[in-house]
Amino acid sequence: MIAFDIETGPLPDEQLRPLCPGFVPPPHPGEFDPSAVKCGNIGGPTSEKGKAKIEEARKAHEDLVKRYAADVAAAKEKHFADFKSRAALDATTGRVVAIGLCRADQMDSPGIIDCDQDEEDGLGKWWGWVEDALLDRLPLVGFNVCHFDLPFLIRRSWLLGVPVPTGLRKGRYWSDLVVDLMQVWGFHGRDLIGLDKLAKAFGLDGKVTEAGGVAVNGAAFAEVWRSNRKTAELYLHQDVMLCVRLAERMGAV
Repeated sequence: MIAFDIETGPLPDEQLRPLCPGFVPPPHPGEFDPSAVKCGNIGGPTSEKGKAKIEEARKAHEDLVKRYAADVAAAKEKHFADFKSRAALDATTGRVVAIGLCRADQMDSPGIIDCDQDEEDGLGKWWGWVEDALLDRLPLVGFNVCHFDLPFLIRRSWLLGVPVPTGLRKGRYWSDLVVDLMQVWGFHGRDLIGLDKLAKAFGLDGKVTEAGGVAVNGAAFAEVWRSNRKTAELYLHQDVMLCVRLAERMGAV
């Protein structure tokens, strides 16, 4: 069998910003209205305490007006940052950063296809592996690959014009050679589980969360891939190895 796992990241900002939903700025504070200041419990607006409260409210309103442009800019940037934080999970706003893969009979030499520099080239190399696996009748094993990894890879390939091998799909269904360990565990129902939890339940080491003092997870993978390649590779290698071990323990292939 060939175990595999993909890691994704957001598109570059210059491609992502035009795709970001429209930003609605917060309302402008407008003109100050003294009558809107409640002074009933302190003697009314003409009392000394009332006048002081109105003046305090006036100054606070002036501060809001002065900060408005900066507040709008900050809110707009947060709007984009929130959009970007979800972009890696959508093939229209995200891209493939790396693909980890390993033949079960070559556990000592897991491979990684770098898609970060040239996604088209990386996808082409990946589909070459898949084509050979289909010809050799080798199962393609992964975790949640039917709902995420394979659809993402295919959609990115469509968008970039990279040919996808025939035989991977049979109408609405995946080839019998595609083995999704999440579905195997859930008996193709709704009993979902994470890779880390399932691996630990089998007594295996879980996912890598840090190496060399560098924290890593799926959301941060793209950044770590570019800043600390060794940690990112350890993270991806572990995910692929866990798929191999789980497939063996579950008799999934």
